[in-house]
Amino acid sequence: MKYYSATNHSSPINIIGGIHSLSWANIGNEYFSTKLHFNYNDYTETDKNYFFNNDSLNKRLDNNPIANIILLDPSHFNDNDILSLFDNFISDISNIINSKNLYLVTLPTIKKNSFNNSLSFEFYTKKAKEINDIIMNKQAKFGYNIINVDNYIKDNGLKISNSLLNSYILKPDIIFSIVESIILTNE
Repeated sequence: MKYYSATNHSSPINIIGGIHSLSWANIGNEYFSTKLHFNYNDYTETDKNYFFNNDSLNKRLDNNPIANIILLDPSHFNDNDILSLFDNFISDISNIINSKNLYLVTLPTIKKNSFNNSLSFEFYTKKAKEINDIIMNKQAKFGYNIINVDNYIKDNGLKISNSLLNSYILKPDIIFSIVESIILTNE
């Protein structure tokens, strides 16, 4: 497949996230490669989730990559307060890396009739909206870059239904285009 590369570049694009990050794995070409730091989330024993752990962040974030991309999942938060976790999380990240090198990716808006996931549709859409709102509202305070998935799909004349795997995860060809048109041009 033309979007995947076994080549590892000395300055990769770090990808940090849960289920939404999996389609970013091993994407690359002669100009970039991705390095995935996948975070498993336990839906039943949330104290075992380590996504917001500062020690874990220090090991995964790097000032030398092309970019650090964070993909938050609704399951990272479960029933916890998104706003307080987010502020602490982004403050910790800001102490580790330069925010001009940090990208947060919004979650796509999905349709109920095509949603195929173990999470309830209502939980997913509620948390996704909260996450997206916080990402957008906190940008001025923290200075990170935003990749707005819905806007990218709309601005490029694409359809949500054709751009997502399982109706909620970005397809690799869309990610590849995002990297080329947003991240590499912002370097």
